[in-house]
Amino acid sequence: MSDVFESRIELTHRLRRESPARWHEACEFRGAVRKKAKAEGFTRKAANDRAWKEMAHEFPPLTDAQIAAYPSVVWATLGLFPIQLPQLDADGEPKLAHIDFGIKIAIAMLHADSNRSMSARIQTTEIATGHLIASKAENELRQLIALALANPAGFLVGPALVKLRAVAGRLSDGVDRDLSDIDAKWVHSILRSLERMTTQNVFDVVRSDFAIS
Repeated sequence: MSDVFESRIELTHRLRRESPARWHEACEFRGAVRKKAKAEGFTRKAANDRAWKEMAHEFPPLTDAQIAAYPSVVWATLGLFPIQLPQLDADGEPKLAHIDFGIKIAIAMLHADSNRSMSARIQTTEIATGHLIASKAENELRQLIALALANPAGFLVGPALVKLRAVAGRLSDGVDRDLSDIDAKWVHSILRSLERMTTQNVFDVVRSDFAIS
């Protein structure tokens, strides 16, 4: 029992060290396995043992390269699920959903550059372009993502900052009083980070404001 318990402690420490987000993902996986095992008739202890064993198999140790790439992969993947608030768009502006996707791709690229991870740059590019092809994205989104990939800092302090300032202004004017607090906080939170971002401190802002936790 002691050896098994120690291995669980080591597994827990490793996953948390690799990334809090990875630990959270692993816990959700373990919970789902345990629930399924109980439904199949396993005892509580047997279901728990199976869940830990499968979690260890599903989440093996990351290499140094994978650890460096992890924040980029997470942010790029988040970009596949952009915020959808068309009521805050205006004629002549890029869609907020497109800007949000671009913001997450730009952050992913900056994490890659900060960690000096070519693997992260490649994976981010593959995730972004793969989505554009699969979804048959419109030209506006293609152009924005091309900029986010080529010049992530320029994208954030350029098109992204301009759009979020416009959106924040509409929120202040009460354009959509039914907007959830979560969505409104997201807009203002990202805007605050972009407004203090410069070419000199861009990596500091990314590491402090957009860390994976």
